[in-house]
Formats: sequence, C-alpha cells, structure tokens
Amino acid sequence: MNETGMQTGPQSGRVPFFPEEQTPHLKDYIGKILARRWIVVTVVFACVTGTAVYDFIQAPIYRSQCRLELQPSTMNSEEAKAAYDPTLRELGTTAIFNAFLETQCELMLSDKVIERTNEHFDSPGLSKELFNVSPLEGTFLVDISFQWTDPAQTAEIVNFLIQTYLEEFQKRTQTVDRGTLAIKRDRAEDLAPKVTEKFESLQAFKTEKGLFFVESESQQWTGSSPRHDNLLLAHSEAELQLEEAQNSFENIEAAIADDRLEDVPEIFESGTINRLKIDLVQAQLELTSVKKEFGSIHPEVKSAQANVDYIVSWIGLEKKAFVALARSRYEIARNRAEKLDTLLKEESRRLDEEKKKYEEIARNSGEYNRLFKDYTDVEGRYSGLLRDIAELELALATGGKKDHNIHIVSEAKVPRTSVKPQKSRDITLAAIMGLVLGIGLCLLIDYLDTTIKTGEDVERELDLPTLGYVPPISPIGSNGSVAAELLVLEKPRSLLAESFRSIRTSLMFSKAGRGLKSILVTSALPLEGKTVVSVNIAITLAQTGKKVLLIDTDLRRPRLHKVFNLGSSEPGLSNILAGQGETSLEAALRHVGVDNLRLLPSGPHPPNPAELLGSDKMKELTKLMTERFDHVVFDTPPTMNATDAAIVAQDVDGVILVVRSFKTDKEMASRAHYILSDAQARVLGAVLNNADVPRSGYYGYSGKYYDRYYRYYHTYDYYYSDDKTQVVRKRMRRKTGAGKTT
Repeated sequence: MNETGMQTGPQSGRVPFFPEEQTPHLKDYIGKILARRWIVVTVVFACVTGTAVYDFIQAPIYRSQCRLELQPSTMNSEEAKAAYDPTLRELGTTAIFNAFLETQCELMLSDKVIERTNEHFDSPGLSKELFNVSPLEGTFLVDISFQWTDPAQTAEIVNFLIQTYLEEFQKRTQTVDRGTLAIKRDRAEDLAPKVTEKFESLQAFKTEKGLFFVESESQQWTGSSPRHDNLLLAHSEAELQLEEAQNSFENIEAAIADDRLEDVPEIFESGTINRLKIDLVQAQLELTSVKKEFGSIHPEVKSAQANVDYIVSWIGLEKKAFVALARSRYEIARNRAEKLDTLLKEESRRLDEEKKKYEEIARNSGEYNRLFKDYTDVEGRYSGLLRDIAELELALATGGKKDHNIHIVSEAKVPRTSVKPQKSRDITLAAIMGLVLGIGLCLLIDYLDTTIKTGEDVERELDLPTLGYVPPISPIGSNGSVAAELLVLEKPRSLLAESFRSIRTSLMFSKAGRGLKSILVTSALPLEGKTVVSVNIAITLAQTGKKVLLIDTDLRRPRLHKVFNLGSSEPGLSNILAGQGETSLEAALRHVGVDNLRLLPSGPHPPNPAELLGSDKMKELTKLMTERFDHVVFDTPPTMNATDAAIVAQDVDGVILVVRSFKTDKEMASRAHYILSDAQARVLGAVLNNADVPRSGYYGYSGKYYDRYYRYYHTYDYYYSDDKTQVVRKRMRRKTGAGKTT
C-alpha cells in the first residue's frame, strides 16, 4: 500500500486494461513478419541476386539425346553362358534379357568407345561422366544423352559414339558367335545319346507296368464320375417319387373302401364324381316322389330305380378308375427306382474297378514322373541346341551377324535451348527459398527477442495500463537545430503532439489521475525516452493554462538545460539541496519560452546525488513546489542505473514508466516496476515510446483497440498538418457540396 492507500504492483487486483491473452492468430504471425519485413526483403534479395549472378556467369550447357532399341530376340541362357558369364546357366529368359541390357549399357561408355570418340573430335576433355545412359523401365529402349557447351557438336558427339558402339558390338558378336557355335556342337553331340537313353527308359517302364494310356504325369484318382453323380441324384429323386406314389395309392384305396372321399382331395375335387353325386341325389328324390305317387310296383318306379342303380354303378367305376390310376403311378415309380438302383450299382462297381487301376498307377507314378521329366528336360535342351546351331551357321555363312534387333530409334539432334543454367527456374526457386528463410529468420528473431513491443506486452509483463503511445521522433531543421523533445511546439498539429495530449488526458481524467499534482517520469534503462516524455507532458499540461514546473532531478547526466538551450544548468536543484553557490529558488527557476512552464535545472554535478534527493530538504522542496504550482513534473535517472528515481518516487503523487518499443527488455522493465512498487511508489502506468505503428506489423494486428486508436490519430494528423490543411479542406468542401449556390 502507498501513502494514498492504493495497492500497487502485479498483485493490485486491478482489472486488466487489455483483453486476456489468446492463442496466437495467423494475423499475429503476419504482424511479426511485417515488423521485420526488411529481413525478408534482404534475404530474398541476397538469394535472388546471388543465384542470378551465378547463373549469368555460367557458360550455357546444351544436351542432345539419342534412343536405341536393344532387344536380344534370339538369345537364351545357353548362349549367355557361353558368351558372357558361365554362372548364367540356370537363369530364365527375363533375367538374361536384363543382364544383356545392363551389359550393353556399360559397353556403350567403355574406355575403347570413349577413346575413339576423343580421337575423332580431338577433345581430350570428353569423359564418360558427361554421358548418361538411361534404360526405359519395362521396355528395351535406352536413351543416351550428352551435355556440352557447343550445341552442334553435342549432337555430332552423341551420334558418333553410338556408331562406334554398334561397330564394336558387331565385331564382338561375330567373335562370340564362332566360339558359341563350337560349344553348342560339342554339347549337342553329348546330349544326343542321352535323349535316346531317356526315351527308351520311359518306354520300357510303360511297357512293364502297362501304362500305355498314361499321357501326362498330372493324372490322379478323383473318386467319382459325372455319370455316377447323375445316377445318384436321379436315384434319390426316384426314391422320393416312389414314396409319394405309394402313399397316394394307399390313401386312395383306404378312402374308397371306407367311403371317405373327402379325405382324398384328388377324388373329392373331381368334377365327374361331384356331378354324379348331384345326379344321384336328384335321381333318389325322383324315386321317392314316384313311389309316393304310384306305389312300389309301378313301371315309373322301376325306371327311377334303374336310373339310381346306374348312377351308383357309374360312381363305383369312377372310384375304381382312381384306384387303378394310383396303382399305375405306384408301379411306374417302383420300376423306375429299381432300374436306377441297378444302374447305380453297376456304375459303382465300374468305379471300384477304375479305382483299382488308378491305385496301381499311383504306386508307379513317382517313378514314371521322374523318367518323364528326365526325358523332356534332355529333349528340350537338345532341340534348343539344334535350333541355335542352325541360326549361328546361317549367320556365319552369310557373313552377317546374329539378329539382336539393335538399332537406332531416333538420332541425336542439335538442341535449340540450353539445359543449364535454367535462369527462370533457379531465380524462382531462389526467391521462394529466400522468402522461406527470411520468414523463418523473422520468426526466430522474434522468438529470441525479449523486448516489449506493444501495449499488450506492457499489460501482460508489467500488469500496468498503457497511458499512451509516442511515435518515432527525429529532430527537424536543416541541421537538426530543433531538439526532438520540442517537436510538439514546432508541429502542434502533428501525430506526435496529439499523442502527448492523449497522454495528458489519460493522466488528468482517469480515476488514478484525480488530484494528481506531482508526476515522476522514469525508465528502466537509458535512451528509452524518459526526457522526451517528461518535457512534452510538462508542455501539454502548461498548454491547458495550468502553472507547471519541470524539475531536472537527473543529477548524474542532466539534459533539460540543453533541450531548452539554457547554456548552463547552474544554479539549480543541487545548489538548493547542498546549500552551495546560488541557493535561491527564484534564481534557479528558468523561463523556457513556453507560457505557464518553468524549469528547475539540475545544477552542478554533486558527489552524492542519492543522498541529496533523499534528504529532508528535498521533501520540503517538493512540498513547496506542489503548493506553488498546479503540476510538478520530475525527470529522473533510469531506475536500473541508480536509486534516485525510487527515492524521489516516494514523495510524488504518481509515477510514469517509459518503455521504448523494440528496445526495453521485458525483464528489465519488470524489475524497474518491482523496484518502484517496493519503494511504495504509485505507478500510474506506462508510456510506450517509439511506437512506430505504420512501420511495425505488431500494432496493426494487436487488437481492435490499437486499430481504432491509430486510425483516429492518423486521420487527425492528415487533416490538421499545416502542409495539407488547404487540400483537405478543399476535398471536404467538394464532398459535402459546400459553397454551391442554389
């Protein structure tokens, strides 16, 4: 708690002035990059320039390419074994073709071919490293390319090298063919008796075991046959039909015997029987009627009785017909089932006999298969040798070479454009790489940078409100004759002047600034702008009509007398406190050319500044000054360099901590705040100096508050700068239509 009862420091419980810290947004990173965009520009420029210089000093390189087809159509494993490598005896066709391609690719750039090319073009600089042989995957095509500084000679060298390779290949092939022919003839003579021997062994085994019907080694017993399967299925169906026919016959026979026609749907639903039953009922009714009318012996009665008997006998015949039909179906189903059963048994016996045969074959199949394989292997090799011998004899007899299908698909042509250097591509890649490196360097520097940059940093690191922002300041005049601290007086309508008026408003009309008379301005370290802030706060306070005193309490390195061009700092504060020299307060107070503003310079350098500032006389002087003036502003040394600021801060109403954007270290600022708070000083807030919003990307992306704040003051500076006032007024008149007659 300080003397006013207000708690200070990080635990003040004050509601933060800025929003709570949020997860970094993409705009935050963009702001960090824009803040150091000259790093990106420099890195990109360096990469692009270096690449461009390197590319433009390099001699252009041209490339020409020829394509060959290398297809050894008549080559097999025996030929490769004899001609190239004895270890290729058992390799397959694909492996042989691959080995042939790899071999030819190496032979194209053999020492002999390269030497002949060098001799022909008289170019000792040619080497195999300048050539590139690239087989096209999945094909027998090969591309041969060459890079050289002369485009015409590039194509000539490639074509000559290919012709030389083809000549060497033809010579080598003819030599190989003669040796191969001799080897193949010897091997054919050795294999001929073996083929006969293997064939005779196979035939003897087949005769001995009775296996003349065996045609392949893959035959085996399946355990069934299509006929057997069909018979088995038909027999099952016949058994089911027999059972159904038997049940139907028995049911019909029993129902007729017991006169239960309704139990047999087939009879009950018969149209003939139903019609006869109706006729029977009608005949019986007619018989009963006739008997009542004529008696029992009348001819009409006999005729009616005969009609009833006829219908009854007809119904009996229909019932017998149904029984006969059911019996016929039953007999047919039984005969079919018995016949299929007989056929199935016969087929099963046949399968049993066939199974015995196959079991006999199986007992001898191992030996048969071995003999069969031996014969086919020897016979195949012998046939291949005979075919190769015929081809080689024909090739040598005609004086030609064996057809390996090696020919030129496309000759090398003179290139029109160079392949190296590719200036556009290289420069583009350099620009992209420079951009990536520059952005990475910006983010790395930002990560390593521990300085305070924005008001959010002040709020987060110091737990203090930002009282205002001071843009970058530079002296004006032809030779910088006007001090930077007095630019507010020279340009009262500038953004700088308005920023200090805003700070004044924050101090006077805020809750913490009520009754504020004495103000101490300090910073953590030198060169952070405390003197600029203290001078301009004093000036803006004086411009309100208040009586203001500016005291230079920096007894170690005073500057205020130089700012106002007073020549000497004597007499001053140290004279009054030490009681030496001119100690009169009236003599020490100086007019500085600003209405309502007086200056108390520091005086001569004392040996004990801290003791003087902490003396009772200093307290009395402070009290006296606050009674005499409306506002007293103290310009003190940096807090981290001396204890002067902490000593004086105990006797003032409020302290302003000046923080220089991109310069003040967060830890130093926090320690300065801690020192002031520990001295029971009332820290009102911080002023962010050198807040270059247009240049820095941080402020533009720091939040809506900064956007509104600086958008307003940039508008202010634009509208009220002296050199733009008339232009703006004219534009405003045109926009609003002012001055038009109606």
